[in-house]
Amino acid sequence: MAWVAGIGLGLVLLFMFPKQVGLLALAIAAIGGATFAYMWAESKIDESERLKIIVTVEYNTVRCAPERPIYIVFRNSNDKTLTRMSFVLEGYRPGYSSSVSDDLLFSDKIIEPLKGYGGCWMFDQPTYKDPIDAPSLDWRVRLTSATWE
Repeated sequence: MAWVAGIGLGLVLLFMFPKQVGLLALAIAAIGGATFAYMWAESKIDESERLKIIVTVEYNTVRCAPERPIYIVFRNSNDKTLTRMSFVLEGYRPGYSSSVSDDLLFSDKIIEPLKGYGGCWMFDQPTYKDPIDAPSLDWRVRLTSATWE
């Protein structure tokens, strides 16, 4: 009910001091617009930098232990050092568009510019009605965030 009182007070002030309230509303709108523009520009810069991280993923029990069979390589093509990232590891059945396995994972491995890192990862067995054949899945990695030095 406080919002009703707030609207009522705002309307009273608007009719009593229209010029001042109008200037205040304009200032609030300008600050909000500038904040939105800054956040949008930052997200575009972050997205373009994330796109420069090249990721390859494969199911590989030769290179990896059976309990960690997913081999993922990250290559940092940026001119900045990568200090932390989060990503989603997804497994898709051939011919299907929904993943049967998806895990949010994190890495704090520091990767210098134009360098790479490969490691073995495990995945959660999904609660899926049919048993899945992990080696036959199409494994993909979707980066969700990256932190730079």
